[in-house]
Amino acid sequence: ITQPAPPRRIVWVDRLSDERIEIPTFMPWRFMAKDARPLQRPDDERQGVLCRDVSFQMYREPESRAEAMALARNEEDAYAALLHQRFTADEARVFGRLGEALSRDRKPAGDDHGLGDTELKLDGNVVISDLDQGLEVRGASMTIWPEQDRVEGDGLYTLRHEALVLEGRQLVMERDEAKGWSRVSVEREPVLRIVAEGRDKNGNPIFDFGRGEFRPATITADGRAILVRQEGRTETTITVTLSDNVTAVQEGGRRLNAGHVELVATRSARPETTGKRPWKLQHFRADQGVKVAYPGRTRKGGEYLTSVSADRLIHDVPLTGAPSTVLQGNVSILLRGEIPVLGPGGRLRLLC
Repeated sequence: ITQPAPPRRIVWVDRLSDERIEIPTFMPWRFMAKDARPLQRPDDERQGVLCRDVSFQMYREPESRAEAMALARNEEDAYAALLHQRFTADEARVFGRLGEALSRDRKPAGDDHGLGDTELKLDGNVVISDLDQGLEVRGASMTIWPEQDRVEGDGLYTLRHEALVLEGRQLVMERDEAKGWSRVSVEREPVLRIVAEGRDKNGNPIFDFGRGEFRPATITADGRAILVRQEGRTETTITVTLSDNVTAVQEGGRRLNAGHVELVATRSARPETTGKRPWKLQHFRADQGVKVAYPGRTRKGGEYLTSVSADRLIHDVPLTGAPSTVLQGNVSILLRGEIPVLGPGGRLRLLC
């Protein structure tokens, strides 16, 4: 079965020339499945359907003249370029306005894209692909409210982004397409992995730590992890926060423990013809009892350990200039072994 959205009229307007292209039958979504069997929701007995091999696709409005013209001409692949979210699963229980429409074999009505209070409960090999944000989420079961741009699930999930991988249990996703904002929360057992060695199709690095000393490869926590993506006119920002017994580990054995950690990375806008810029680490901040261990070896093979503790650690990597690390509150530095703390021309500055 295929259930398209009720068509609606939209007008694309060129911001510079004020050219207008009318699209009388734009469809913001399409639901497809192998079959649809009627069923009732247990809590309120509302009519719905049970479907197999489900694909629910959501489309954005055209942004360029070429996209608008393709829609106006009803070109066969016009919607392929506009696909920005896709949900697939082995099975779905569909309730609300879409579920009632499918059970009665008619199109959903309404001014709000025809979805209204639609609820999709997806089970089995669930995959969410957000093409606008470069996100893919996989899990066993999720519940989706398309009109509210909200997703929830209680199982084990894996979120993949070109710059990172976030795993954990109990997922909540929210987004506001108009504001270029999205939020993903993993409530339990989060594990964050930075794709530090990743390369794009042109061989360019995906994530750049800069010249800073903090280059965490894996971060775990006992509490929750929250990933917020904000798209601006000149750059896109990703902020990841983890709380409660956070441990950050990087290659070489350096380990950081804290009660709370925040990592901020940005990517500047660049014309598509020249490719995308890498994500760059801007800030790495930790507080609530910070402890950092720096194990290492000297050139002659001797071992040494530098241990640092403080109330707060702030590591900034500016776009220009040298990175800096600031320790604040109850600072303690312990040095052990054959310690090559400073090389030629090096300097250690303590402000207490």
